[in-house]
Amino acid sequence: VIGLGKPAPDFLTTDLTNRQSTRLRRWIGQPILLVFYNPTTELGVEVLRFAQKIGEANPNSVTVIGLACSDDTD
Repeated sequence: VIGLGKPAPDFLTTDLTNRQSTRLRRWIGQPILLVFYNPTTELGVEVLRFAQKIGEANPNSVTVIGLACSDDTD
């Protein structure tokens, strides 16, 4: 069961900065905020900016991970 404060299930995704696969377990034991957003929408851009502010305000206590969700495979 997924919930606040509970471990998230591991999953595999592509890191868009280097095009390599990465797993969620890479951050095991660290507080993280997973942010799923659609980069092609205004709301997605706002969500990403909000997540960025959280990361900047808490650089030593949380890692913010943005996960772009779109039907555009490129």
